[in-house]
Amino acid sequence: MFARSANPISLLTLDRRYVAINRAGVTLLGRSRDQIVGRRIETMLVPDELGSVDAEWRALEHRGVFDGERSVLTPGGQRVVVQYGDAEGPSRGP
Repeated sequence: MFARSANPISLLTLDRRYVAINRAGVTLLGRSRDQIVGRRIETMLVPDELGSVDAEWRALEHRGVFDGERSVLTPGGQRVVVQYGDAEGPSRGP
């Protein structure tokens, strides 16, 4: 299901590194799987959103649930808005 999902799905470690990403996620980020896995999420976010990453991650660790939106940059510099949610709680996206 993970690999075949039409929805971009990725798995992260506690230190915010990609450990897995499906084909839809690879397409969305405009990079190869090898260029994504092992990298920290901060390396793909737009610079003006980096300031809140630590606080959001602490909230996840404390409450066990979070979701929201972030903007990532493709290698060509295109800004793509993505919705995210943790594995333990439902995403409130559309």
